[in-house]
Amino acid sequence: YRMDGQKMAVDPNNPNVVYVGTAQNGLFVTTNGGASWQSVSGVPVSAKDSSGVYPGITGIEFDPANTNIIFASSYGNGVYETTNAGASWSQLSGGPSNVEYAAISSTGVYYAVGDNNTDLWSYANGVWTKLLTNSNLGGNGVHTVAIDPFNQSHIVISTPGGNLDQSLNGGATWSGIDWNNKLSATDIPWLATTSQYMTIGGTVFDQLVPNKLWTSAGVGVWNTSLPQSFTKPITWNSQSIGIEQLVANEIIVPPGGNPVLASWDRAFVDVTNPNIYPTTYGPVNGKFAAGWSIDYASSNPNFLVGIADWYGTEESGYSTNGGQTWTPFASFIPGAGTNFIGGTIAASSPTDIIWAPANGHQPYYTLDGGVTWDPVVLPGVS
Repeated sequence: YRMDGQKMAVDPNNPNVVYVGTAQNGLFVTTNGGASWQSVSGVPVSAKDSSGVYPGITGIEFDPANTNIIFASSYGNGVYETTNAGASWSQLSGGPSNVEYAAISSTGVYYAVGDNNTDLWSYANGVWTKLLTNSNLGGNGVHTVAIDPFNQSHIVISTPGGNLDQSLNGGATWSGIDWNNKLSATDIPWLATTSQYMTIGGTVFDQLVPNKLWTSAGVGVWNTSLPQSFTKPITWNSQSIGIEQLVANEIIVPPGGNPVLASWDRAFVDVTNPNIYPTTYGPVNGKFAAGWSIDYASSNPNFLVGIADWYGTEESGYSTNGGQTWTPFASFIPGAGTNFIGGTIAASSPTDIIWAPANGHQPYYTLDGGVTWDPVVLPGVS
């Protein structure tokens, strides 16, 4: 639930007043800039989801026109409102049972993405209205909602993948989703090549530049200038230089070589200069895969091996130049990239390699550099 929004809100008229939602312990408030905190008993603690996880308190928003009005959602319990600066809270029945993202207009309309990213609601004058359902979104869901500061009736939603839909009348009617969004990255070119799926975290309109929308995403920070009509593709422009968002699974430094990173999404990165972003990544630019494990051969530190895969993609292989370029193994162990992903790999020489998949799957070894693989069989070990 890390992508869910508004777990904290600051009173726009008094920055010493801050509300914070926790996963398991409910809603808290400080009135002295964080020197002390009090539990907000009027908003119940989050329920568990079907996996036993606590999604927590989200959708926390102050009404900018009247900051005595505050909203907060507790997973499984719905949305709560206070109209007296937190002295008492009321459950707003009839709306979403949980909120993944929210925004509030200067006219006091509370917009909420709810019910596990399946719909969009508005709350105004004591009435909930469902504005969009998952069927309106082609089953792709909705993750964020943003309100145009220059036109409070202009709202934009984004799917989790970064496709936009807009309404010019507060959600009564919609233009239709733009399914042809494009990524443009002149700062770090390969950010735009791996996948068009953006994994949206938050979206917000620029407060100074009309029709400019910003988003934080799993592949960096982006902005776009919205066209008047969504009949032409939306182009997201990368603003990610200086922001490091790769998720390291393993880092090795071969003797005499560069650090090499095995990471999510972009499998292997050869860090030739830690102060400059890399111009390429391996095994193959343009492929979406995770780098799970990496090793160098003790007999030849320039020879590296690595596990790089995702469901439907298998790019595990070797490098003969310290991680600058990669070659897939001539063959893969059974089930790799289809029945399972991840694991750990080790090499003692360019020919002798052990590949142990994750989650208890059969480990294999090769004595010919990956041309053939044989199962590891240890007496008495299943």
